[in-house]
Amino acid sequence: MRKVFEKLGMPMLAAAMVLLLGAATTSIGQYGGTSGYTAPPTSFTGPITPTAGSNLQLNAGPTNTDQAGETVRINSITNTGTANSWIGFQSKPAQGASTAQNVIGFEVSPRINNTFALTGTGSIIGAHVDALLRGTTGNIAGDVRGQQIELVTDDAGTRTVSGDVVGLRFRTAFSGTVTGSIVPFKIEKSEVQTNSKSWTAVMNLTSTQAGVWNDAPGTEPTTADGYIKVIVNGNVRYLQLYSTAPVD
Repeated sequence: MRKVFEKLGMPMLAAAMVLLLGAATTSIGQYGGTSGYTAPPTSFTGPITPTAGSNLQLNAGPTNTDQAGETVRINSITNTGTANSWIGFQSKPAQGASTAQNVIGFEVSPRINNTFALTGTGSIIGAHVDALLRGTTGNIAGDVRGQQIELVTDDAGTRTVSGDVVGLRFRTAFSGTVTGSIVPFKIEKSEVQTNSKSWTAVMNLTSTQAGVWNDAPGTEPTTADGYIKVIVNGNVRYLQLYSTAPVD
């Protein structure tokens, strides 16, 4: 399937959309490059709706062939306009009826099937995000942010949340042999390249939050009680905790 789309010079996603919008009897072969076959159009009007009760499937190819390195690409193009923010894709599912089920924006779950191994330095990575500044020039007036997580409501909301409000939640249910560490956070040392910059701190807490963080409280806590284990440069260290609250 990929070779057919590449021959036509079209994004794979667009071709898949055309198939869904076409007649029910349309098959992938009808969009090949062989004489007598019809090439899909370069633009179309949505929406794209699968058959009722079915999932919308966009695959890089059939399961029984090697698809390593082949992807379903969305908006992997260069924008030359300046009027609006350039967003790769949006997913904004909205729940319109009360339910006991979850509402999830998106799910990512790469898997290694049973009996198969990753050799050498092969790793399985749930999600890879990088904000890349290409080349050497072109200033950024704002920030460079790898991820931005916001917990928000409309103004004057009155909902009751019976559970927690959490920006990041880590869970482990992991069986097997691990020769390294099992940790929710791992911060790599800054890499060196021409004009490279290093981390300036592990965390930046803006301003002060009474009873939560303060750079100069009126009275420091004094009763040591508890600890947090960390690993620094391969060595185990402990952060001292206190059971008495400081006074801001």
